[in-house]
Amino acid sequence: MRFLLSLRGWELASLLSFVYTGLVAAFLKRGLPPSARIRVLGGSVAGLLLTVASAMAPSHSLWHGWLLPPALLLLGYWTSGLLFVAPMKQIEKLFALVDRLVEVRRLGSRAPVTVAEFLEFSYAAVFALIPVALALHLALSPAPDTDRFWTVILVTDFICFAALPWIQTRPPRALESGEPWSSSFRSFNLRWLGSASIQVNTFPSGHAAEALAAALLVSGIYDIEPLRHSYLQPTIQLDDGIVRRNSPLFGVQSCATPVLATWGGDESEEFARQSTSFHAAWQAAGNRSELRAQPGANHFSAIHGFADPEHPLSREIPAVRLDQITVADICLASQAAGASFFKVDLAPFPAFKRVVDAAMQNDAFARAHPLKQPGAPASV
Repeated sequence: MRFLLSLRGWELASLLSFVYTGLVAAFLKRGLPPSARIRVLGGSVAGLLLTVASAMAPSHSLWHGWLLPPALLLLGYWTSGLLFVAPMKQIEKLFALVDRLVEVRRLGSRAPVTVAEFLEFSYAAVFALIPVALALHLALSPAPDTDRFWTVILVTDFICFAALPWIQTRPPRALESGEPWSSSFRSFNLRWLGSASIQVNTFPSGHAAEALAAALLVSGIYDIEPLRHSYLQPTIQLDDGIVRRNSPLFGVQSCATPVLATWGGDESEEFARQSTSFHAAWQAAGNRSELRAQPGANHFSAIHGFADPEHPLSREIPAVRLDQITVADICLASQAAGASFFKVDLAPFPAFKRVVDAAMQNDAFARAHPLKQPGAPASV
């Protein structure tokens, strides 16, 4: 027990993952060929030995910060892939049906070459973005914590790997004929996947799970109950059900995403109360959260820190991964939509604008713009 308590978070996650994989191979997974079973058990034992060696070795920034965590991650990925026995055709048909309903192939075939190349590059870039994100974290965070960084990455991926024995499907590239779009970079991705991947799906996607890094909330309204007592109530007609369903404060769940909730020190006490309440609810759910008031800032100047790349607000932005949609992208894009209504020039806010511009390349963001909704005016 003392040994377990001494483990870093990512070491404990690795230990549990390799124990789980070994148990599945030894006792539970029927139909697994003897040779594959032996290799899974060997990979699990190797992972356990590497985890124990990591825990017993003196702390070293290179080994424990850069080399051992990704080594355990890759070993866990390849070992879990050996548990694949046969595709589950009904689940594959269900996934294919979802793709047809959202018209993935049609939209892909109509995508401009530049969009296709960008998306293919983004897929490959997720692998490089992990060390890049770590480097940014170490360089820009006022209190860098590599153990916490790797714990978030490994826990999310190991959860995805754990589902592979029970949800066994092949990727679309193995099932569909023809290319989904015109992209020269796709051939690189296919060669890379052909030589380094396990050739089967992890569901949920471990690749996508790695991309969720952080959320940044500025002067938010997390409980809309006070609006029932405002001049808007005769128009919006809020009731208890609407308040509960639409207030982020009442929808908090367990989540690995760390949150920074900030507001202007010169704003009304209600904004401080809203941020503090959300911070408390986020932590009560077992999540990580930080409160940060901005002295001297009001509701309109609370975002001015985005104009300065060296400001603490801007330094939080690099943690947001632009290749996958996150809470931060949604919040910032909605703020940008409001700013456009009032003709606010976003050029002085390069960090803010970078995130918004990237988000608006996503079709879902473009279609969700307020002016694209039924009954919206042509312009404001």
